[in-house]
This record gives sequence, structure tokens and C-alpha cells, in this order.
Amino acid sequence: MNLIFSLDDDNKYRMRGYIDRLSRTHDGTYEIHDYKTSSYLPGQEEADKDRQLGLYQIGVQKKWPDVENIRLVWHYLAFDKELVSYRTPEAITSLVESTESLIDEIESAGDFPPNESRLCDWCEYPDLCPRRKHFYKVEALPANEYLNEPGVILANKYAELKIREAETKSELEKVREAILDYARREEVEVVKGSDCKVRVAFDEKLKFPGKSDAERLELDAVIKDAGKWGEVSELDTTALVSIVEKGLWTKDLIDTVMGYGRIEETSTVRLSKLKDEEK
Repeated sequence: MNLIFSLDDDNKYRMRGYIDRLSRTHDGTYEIHDYKTSSYLPGQEEADKDRQLGLYQIGVQKKWPDVENIRLVWHYLAFDKELVSYRTPEAITSLVESTESLIDEIESAGDFPPNESRLCDWCEYPDLCPRRKHFYKVEALPANEYLNEPGVILANKYAELKIREAETKSELEKVREAILDYARREEVEVVKGSDCKVRVAFDEKLKFPGKSDAERLELDAVIKDAGKWGEVSELDTTALVSIVEKGLWTKDLIDTVMGYGRIEETSTVRLSKLKDEEK
């Protein structure tokens, strides 16, 4: 059923949803059903935090104010399993506040980075999307023009070179290991070639457990207990960026930290195979 409602009394935060099925049990409880064909089965905690059916509950109670008891039911067809969730008035209030805040954030944003998903196949604006517009452009070209399009030429050339790079890297590593074995066996430090030479050096390097190693926490505790943590600890700037971007600290602290930050342009080029449906 089609559900149109507003989160607030001033109709600023208007919503529209489509409920798969709304039913009423013999004890007067209303059930909002949602049918999922996904191959992913979430846990109960995820269901209890689901925004979609929580908003449907708000819409139902806006449409029928006398409805009090509502049960949210997900049917995961691939698993033949149901997940059920109830929302307290406090949870509903929190959902309204967080949703209104998210809408405000979206409406005030000046930049909208693309976010690919399965819904992209139904998008009506592929010609405007930086991740889809080249597909849209070249799909309209005749076969004899497609392979001569500059972007297609560059992508194909990059793919060809990446394949060579992978092959070369693998072969290079094999030869490197063979040279090391040869140097150990013959007890030499320089291996002569026809018009080149390869210098080999063996050394020992002190190494401690990394962040993901099991003994790392014990090592950290030993140093902290000795009062020497300040002499060896380092700022994890990657973690700091994540904290700032997610707003996990107070605004005042983030503003202070941002006084030391700067925005730098970065670039990456990644190669992947086209899925059959994209070819």
C-alpha cells in the first residue's frame, strides 16, 4: 500500500513509502510485513535498528492515530525465516529526530558523491552520473566507432599493461628468490651477469607484534605500566580522519583538530573486469 505522511506538524519532512502488506491480528495488533529476496540474513540487532519499517510504523500511526500496538515483520524468503521487531515510543522519537537531521544534512549539502548500488539500473539520469555517463555515451556508438572512442582506447590499454605488470611482477619475484637462494648457497654478495651485476645483502631486523597480532595488547600494557607509553606511541592519523568524518568527537574538539588538517587532492586508478551485464 502507498503511504504518504509527514514526520512533523509543519509538513517540512514529508515521506512516501510502499508497504508490502499491512495486516491486523485477532488481538488488535497491526503487522507491517516486508518481503526480502536478498541472500543476506541480518541479525536481530540490525532489524531493531532498521529505518525503513520504523518509518512505516510512523506513517501508519499518522494515518490511523488510534493504532497503538504495531509489530514489524521481515520475511527472508531465501532462508524461510522471519525477523520481528517492536519499537518503543522512545525509539520512534529518536528515529524521527535522526531522520529529520539526515534530511537537513542532505538538503544543505553542496556535493553529492555517487553511491553505486543495484538501484542504479533503474536510474533515469545515467548521462549525468560520473560513474555511468561514459557507459551511456559509448553504448550509443556504432561498433566501428566504439573501439576508436578515446576513453575506450585508454581503458583497454591500461588493462593490457596491468596484465603485463602482474605477469612481470610474478616472474620478477621468482627470479629474486632464486638469486637469494643462489647467493646463500654460493656464499656470494654480488652475482655477475652478461652486462650487469646484482648485489645481494642479508640483514637482521628487530620486529615487534603489529596492531593485528595477538601479543600486541600485552606488549602495549607492559609499556604503559612502565610509564613509557608517551615515548613510543604515535598518532594514528587514519583513525583520526575516520573520527572527524563520522563526527565521533565533540564539535569543539573536531574544530580544534581541523585547524591542523588540510584537504589534499588524491587520485587512484583501479582496474576491474566488466560484469557480463555491463559489457
